[in-house]
Amino acid sequence: MHTRIILCLDIILILSIMSCTDNEKNKERCFSDFPTHISLDGRAIEFPDSEQYNVGSVEIAGDGYMFYTYMTDHYLLMTDSTFSNPKPLAYKGEGPDEFTGVTGVFGQVIDSEGSLSVYDPKKICLYSFNPKNNYKLKEEISFGKDFTRYVPLSVIKNIEGKYIAIRGDYQYGMVSFDPKSKKVQKWPLGYNFKDINMPANEVISFRSMAYNEKNNACAEIYGCFPTVILHGTDGEIIGSYTYTGYSKDEKNNEKTKECYLDVDLTTNYVWLLYGDPDIDENSHVFVLDYAGNPIADLEIESAMRIAIDAKRHLIIGVTPRSDEADAMVYEIPKILGNL
Repeated sequence: MHTRIILCLDIILILSIMSCTDNEKNKERCFSDFPTHISLDGRAIEFPDSEQYNVGSVEIAGDGYMFYTYMTDHYLLMTDSTFSNPKPLAYKGEGPDEFTGVTGVFGQVIDSEGSLSVYDPKKICLYSFNPKNNYKLKEEISFGKDFTRYVPLSVIKNIEGKYIAIRGDYQYGMVSFDPKSKKVQKWPLGYNFKDINMPANEVISFRSMAYNEKNNACAEIYGCFPTVILHGTDGEIIGSYTYTGYSKDEKNNEKTKECYLDVDLTTNYVWLLYGDPDIDENSHVFVLDYAGNPIADLEIESAMRIAIDAKRHLIIGVTPRSDEADAMVYEIPKILGNL
């Protein structure tokens, strides 16, 4: 009898070690194999005079798209839904209507008028453009020192009017700011980092986030780190999902292989741009559900950033290294259904 009990305990211990799912509502999970793998054919997009600059990032902005551009006198380029009628925004400079920089999530619709967000990380100030008023610039909020001491890298506004930010003070995690109470809240990390006092530079040096309004959920990723962390309304952990196919041992010129380069959220799915353009021939868009189950692996041309247009069922990919296109557009397979 005792032998049987010990054997059962041993089996339970082995299963718990092998499993990457914790006992707290399955919040921590691992994934590797996808039930569906599809290579997508893309359509190239070129903007007028684009030979003079490079496109570095893209976001869905209202009914159109907003692109970050390098080597121009402005940081952003707004287009309609057909990638036409490009309009430069966020001009560079030190003046009251100029930007010293633009980072993170931009183009988020933040009010009932359809105003689009733009964050200046050097001024630590969130602005907005109003498309209905010829993109007139407005200062949305200038944050107090209790918030700015975290040196926010990217700021989004949730449906409750709170502002959520990635920490830029070389520490793990995110913070939120409630403009009504002026309260700043540090969010749970969602991962047991062993080097919490001295974070690894290859992990902390690159951060990205995404927000889905319908679920009031936020996702964050780190550089050279195979885990995506999902937060709920008040920062509580929805899930922490790790891709076991990533290996830090694979290097390029002594640099650790990149893992996730971008993240996006739709109502039903988490979208992760995976791959290192310096090592991998193509990029992959991993699609998970909110429970961390792998749904599809979509292979696209090498990309540094993506945006998921759920309304038109499109993936828009960009890379500043491309000499052939400013953006690539891919149709999302119908098997994914309602995004």
